[in-house]
Amino acid sequence: MESQSQSYTKSQVDFINKQLQAAARMAARTEKEILSLFTDDEINLVKVKWSGSQPSNGISFKERLMNQVDAVTPEELLVTRLNVNKKELLQKIMDLTAYQAFTLIRVSSQRRNE
Repeated sequence: MESQSQSYTKSQVDFINKQLQAAARMAARTEKEILSLFTDDEINLVKVKWSGSQPSNGISFKERLMNQVDAVTPEELLVTRLNVNKKELLQKIMDLTAYQAFTLIRVSSQRRNE
């Protein structure tokens, strides 16, 4: 199989680099937003719920996360162990954009076990 090398002009490379830098800034800004909106306990709960979920086709990260938090989490656990208000957490998730929901999942997945 022959390898075909694509060469790019300097302006094309500069354009691609600017796009990548803008995407990295947006990701960092969104992560800061998520960390300011959610408590550590809420983020830890998202980690637990997301890591136990099964993949599903045709449902967004946001919808799947809301379903996991709503269906699987007993109120007693939230109040006694995690200090999380389920209704408030669900409202926060509902208010997120799809990208913010994805970022919340990513941030929670990067957390160490606490």
